[in-house]
Amino acid sequence: MKITDLNNLYVGYNKDEDFRILICALDVQEAHEIAAEYGSDGGFEGDWEISKFTDIDQKFDCDYVVTYSGE
Repeated sequence: MKITDLNNLYVGYNKDEDFRILICALDVQEAHEIAAEYGSDGGFEGDWEISKFTDIDQKFDCDYVVTYSGE
């Protein structure tokens, strides 16, 4: 599967940590919640900026897609 085949993708960027993640979420609000939880679990400082994924050449700081854990 190619990344361009997926829907509901967002980019989470933490400016304080200069760290970027790819998020799969229902909407931008859920993407923000997912990023906040990811950052909290990882000990990140600062807030996350969320934007719609549009650039297939975008570089990310992890090699997986972050999504809602369902817990």
